[in-house]
Amino acid sequence: ALVSVELVPGAAPRRLRLEVEDRSSQWPRRRHPGETATSGRGLLLVEALSDRWGAEPRGSGKALWCEFVLPDDPIGNGA
Repeated sequence: ALVSVELVPGAAPRRLRLEVEDRSSQWPRRRHPGETATSGRGLLLVEALSDRWGAEPRGSGKALWCEFVLPDDPIGNGA
């Protein structure tokens, strides 16, 4: 898997974008794991923590991405 991180430039809001790319033809899907399951929570966590996410075809595989909106003043100094 290839992982990339990008600060998306341009108009507000500023965003941090994370992408994971793989060569699998299998499309990601949300699961509903039981309380004792040791896997199957990845997309649930991405959906809960990110501001938006999605998947798109890439070459012979796919890329799964998520974005986080960044505050205008990440340090909090009022600048």
